Amino acid sequence: MPPPTDADVIMFYSQSRPRPPGRGAGEVLAAGSEYPDLLSGEFRKMFSDMYVRPFVFRGQTFATIEHVHHSTKYIHDEAFYARFTMGGIYGRDPFLAKAAGGKKGAVHKKLTAGQRRPVGLQADPAWGDMRPVYLLEAQLAKYRGHADLRGLLLATGRARLTHFSRGKPPIVCHTLMRAREILADEAAAGEAAAAPDAPGP
Repeated sequence: MPPPTDADVIMFYSQSRPRPPGRGAGEVLAAGSEYPDLLSGEFRKMFSDMYVRPFVFRGQTFATIEHVHHSTKYIHDEAFYARFTMGGIYGRDPFLAKAAGGKKGAVHKKLTAGQRRPVGLQADPAWGDMRPVYLLEAQLAKYRGHADLRGLLLATGRARLTHFSRGKPPIVCHTLMRAREILADEAAAGEAAAAPDAPGP
């Protein structure tokens, strides 16, 4: 799949309104660009890391990409890591996972005493380097596991995908676009394998 193009920009976040491509805030479409499979506009929320659609990551089920993002900071602590899985106390709420896994997780006012991160528990020093690996793996798990989501992501073609950031420039979603590229290549390979052999001479 060719690299993304700046000619088309699609932006999303967890509270995106359902508008056709090109009509959302911060979006640009080149003349003649069409995305017929995305006209309802509902796809934007589905691309968000906060969107709940369970998938399996390294043998554990997580509700969202946001859960993987924060849990992997503490992948070295089995008990705390488990709190972010579907059976854990943060498992079904991405905002709770974000609060517990964030900088103030040990003292966050919106968390109960039992929900707060243990005082002194530090993030894995290797997490910064491993983060892109974890997140690409998680994105692939999410979209491989749900054909409808995969179809919507592939329907964005080569558009540049960005995430709304209040008061700041939009964040370019390189990992999500890389996942799209891999999934597109897999789809093309599958179609080629399923195609009938050419007739002989």
